[in-house]
Amino acid sequence: MAAALKQGLKHLDVDLAIVGAGSAGMAAYKAAARQTSRLVLIESSGYGTLCARAGCMPSKLLIEAASRAHAIRQAHRLGIKAVGAQVDGAAVMARLRELRDDFVDSVVREAEAWPAAHRLAGRARFIGPCMLQVDEHATVKARSIVLATGSRPVVPEAWRAALGGQLLTTDTLFELPTLPRSIAVIGGGAIGTEMAQALNRLGVRVVWLMREEAPGGLKDPALRPLAIPLLSEGITLITRANVRGMTEVDGGQARVDFDVGGERGSTVVERVLVCIGREPVLDGLDLSQGGLTLDKGQLTGYQDRSTRVGDSCVFLAGDVSGAHPLLHEAVLDGRRAATQAVAQPGPPSHLPEAPLEGGRRTPLRIVFCDPQIAALGRSHEDLSKVAHPFVVGVADFTDQGRSRIKDMNRGALRVYVCRQRRVVLGAEMIGPCAEHLAHLLAWAVHQGQTLDTLLDCPIYHPVVEEAVRTALGHARAQLAGQATMRPASPLSACADMGIGL
Repeated sequence: MAAALKQGLKHLDVDLAIVGAGSAGMAAYKAAARQTSRLVLIESSGYGTLCARAGCMPSKLLIEAASRAHAIRQAHRLGIKAVGAQVDGAAVMARLRELRDDFVDSVVREAEAWPAAHRLAGRARFIGPCMLQVDEHATVKARSIVLATGSRPVVPEAWRAALGGQLLTTDTLFELPTLPRSIAVIGGGAIGTEMAQALNRLGVRVVWLMREEAPGGLKDPALRPLAIPLLSEGITLITRANVRGMTEVDGGQARVDFDVGGERGSTVVERVLVCIGREPVLDGLDLSQGGLTLDKGQLTGYQDRSTRVGDSCVFLAGDVSGAHPLLHEAVLDGRRAATQAVAQPGPPSHLPEAPLEGGRRTPLRIVFCDPQIAALGRSHEDLSKVAHPFVVGVADFTDQGRSRIKDMNRGALRVYVCRQRRVVLGAEMIGPCAEHLAHLLAWAVHQGQTLDTLLDCPIYHPVVEEAVRTALGHARAQLAGQATMRPASPLSACADMGIGL
């Protein structure tokens, strides 16, 4: 450490140093700036969040273009004759980047408006406990440090070496000048599900390979069988696939070799999109110099509630913790980490744990495919493992009024209700408007509302939200010993007279 404190280096002594200026880092800065002016935000690659650059926003732009093209092709189902949609791949990608860059610019402008004394450009590394060096131009001594260095796509090195630029992740997909003619999407999680369907609807031939039989990460065993036919229309979907390797073949094509149940297969495509997960960015930080250790890619001793790493002065925020890789959680983590770091620097044994800004939010996950997938609160899998006494309220979208009107009557909603306390514990669904239904139910779980209270709340007619009433009514019927109760007629399903009400 002494060697680092040499002439020519700028030396800073602050209350808080934040490493990384993504969603979590920026939220941490704003929270900390309300408490102290002795802080610095260190960023090595330019301001802007994963969400704006290569995540939420560009992916939704691609999905929206795909949705419009699909709607034109399906217009005949409503008696509308429309000329088949012609997709201009270059125009789709140009619009995507134009709006994406505007989203990024707004984030950059916000960060660049912060005091110059609070911003430090360069790559940080530890040179001692609570001591950082930034490139070769500055050292920072901080009472506390928030690491918000984010995450990156997981890509096996052998795959990258075999294909080079033909291999894509969401970091590179949106930079393509136009859409490829064919692509293999590897991974059945949220990103793989969204991109496989969107690219297919934009006219790309898609081969979709996933290890499980659970598109979009569905956990409820009753929903998984519904998802595969709904989401694989027009796609070559291969489940239980184990990718063995990749090679470049004739004319710059890529061949993907895989096993399925002991039998070998392969596919040849223009590009390969890898969506098998993300990993924390922790390399280059010289963690051992800061007294920190890694175990299986995670910092040893990380505590989710306090965001602190063991007894160190280091706190984690956002994707780098690997705990809650979602934007709204990253923002909350940034605020929590900064609040905790400023209030309680040094080993936690010296001070009582500082209060945090609110508790951990109810888990909420949405996949923007069609039909949409959403999960919130506790999962069916989790509740079943602990033998929690609960009932499952079900709503089938196939005969749900507004869903039929919208020609979106596919999928089902399953709500988990505690037998003893009658509170909603969680839910999972694949169906229309799941992003909105999930928010209603997530708020109910977060507030500990009972199904009786929820059934007293107004729901307009006809709306897709009536499915929530149906599922809650089904749960209440079971609690009353009427598990087989069903709507008696189309009229009873249409009116606000759902099952068990």
